[in-house]
Amino acid sequence: MRVVLYGVIIALMSVGIGLVINGWRLRRRAIDDGHVLQIAQSHTSVLFPTRAARNRYYVANTTLLHPAEHQFAMLLTEILPAEYGYTVRVAMNRLVNVKQLRRQQAWRDAHWNRIAQKSIDVVVMRVSDTKPVLVVMFESNSRSGAPVARDEFVASVLHEIKLPVVYISTSTMPIREAIQHQIMPFLMQRGEGTV
Repeated sequence: MRVVLYGVIIALMSVGIGLVINGWRLRRRAIDDGHVLQIAQSHTSVLFPTRAARNRYYVANTTLLHPAEHQFAMLLTEILPAEYGYTVRVAMNRLVNVKQLRRQQAWRDAHWNRIAQKSIDVVVMRVSDTKPVLVVMFESNSRSGAPVARDEFVASVLHEIKLPVVYISTSTMPIREAIQHQIMPFLMQRGEGTV
């Protein structure tokens, strides 16, 4: 009888120890998978990222724009009338929607994925309603020195939705007057710009 009792006690202890160890492993795995611990201090909650959230594969960019693009952005700030603003590096799916999604979820649709993976360099918009009025795309130069349009697909989609596109070469940044000469006619055509 004692042997059976000792056997049951040992079995229960080993199951208990096993459960404690597995619980510890699951908790450790949850922390390693990137969950965040939330610790309440006084009336606020402070978030402490776990080990996986401090991912060693990523590093912050120092700036959003390359030097030539930044120079263009500064010129654009001076050129645009007060009723216009701009935003940079816009995902194309923020400008364009797919007419009829073939599947229920947008991310599973091939047409949506095609525009979701493209980005627009600069979108000029009305400040009052954030309606896009003009797209500026930067061109890179080929080895021969001739400007190269980045993506025919992007150009065709923007043409289809009747959003004008201006191409600017970033290798030799045009002066303020040249940029103004390229951009202002599109704003005037739409009856939206005042010089």
